[in-house]
Amino acid sequence: MGVLAHVTCEPSGPSLHPFQAWVPSEMANSPYGGVVWANASIPQGPFLDSPEAPNWYEIGLTNGSAAWAGFGAEFNVTPRSNQSVLGPGLGTPCSTPFQISPTFWGGIVLGGPLLGSGNMSDVKEPSTLNAYIPPSTVELGISDGYSVANHDAVSTCGGGAVWRWANSTGFTATVPVMSGGSLTQETFAFPFFDSFHYWFPANYGVWQIDNLSAPGGPGGGWAFSYTPC
Repeated sequence: MGVLAHVTCEPSGPSLHPFQAWVPSEMANSPYGGVVWANASIPQGPFLDSPEAPNWYEIGLTNGSAAWAGFGAEFNVTPRSNQSVLGPGLGTPCSTPFQISPTFWGGIVLGGPLLGSGNMSDVKEPSTLNAYIPPSTVELGISDGYSVANHDAVSTCGGGAVWRWANSTGFTATVPVMSGGSLTQETFAFPFFDSFHYWFPANYGVWQIDNLSAPGGPGGGWAFSYTPC
C-alpha cells in the first residue's frame, strides 16, 4: 500500500470499434471408436443478458470426431494503462493493456465441426473456430487438441467397456485486438462449467489422454491419441 501515491489501472483512450466472434460454450473430443456426451452451463452475467441466450448447451459425438457448441458474442475493448494516484491506497496495476468485455450477441451453434469422424488423434485439431456463418468477423484462438499425455491412459485391451468423466470450470481463448495499427493477442478466460462423459469400447485399444483442464492447461475436457490393442 502506497503512502503518498499508489498505482491504479485506468482507461487510457476511447473504446475500440466493437466486433463479433463465435464463442464456444464447450468443445468436445470423442475417443476413437467411442462416444462423448458433453454439456455446458453458462453462469449469470453478460452471456445471459438476452432472453434469447441459452444457459445450457449439450452435444454428443462418436468415433474420433470433435465439435463445439456456442454462440455469437460482441466484444468491446477499451485501452488502459497504469496511473499514479495521490494518497494512500492498494496498488492495482494493469495485468493487460486492454479491458475486454464480451456479451451475448446472437446466433447459436450446436455441433460446429472441428474434426471429422475416424480420427485416431486430436493432434491436428484446428486452433480457430470455423467462421462459416455470421456473425463471425474475428476468430478467437482456441486450444482443444492433443499435445501431451498428462493423465492416466484408458485401456480396454482384454477387458470390458469403460466409462470416464471429466469436468472443467472454464477455458481460455486468445482475442485478436487491433489498436494503433498493431495486432496483439489477448488472453480471455470464459467462466463456463463443462462436464464430459466418455465411453470406450471393450477390447479395443489404448487412449492416451491430454487433460486440457490440468494446471496450466487451456481448460476443457480431454483430447486423445489412440493405438489399437
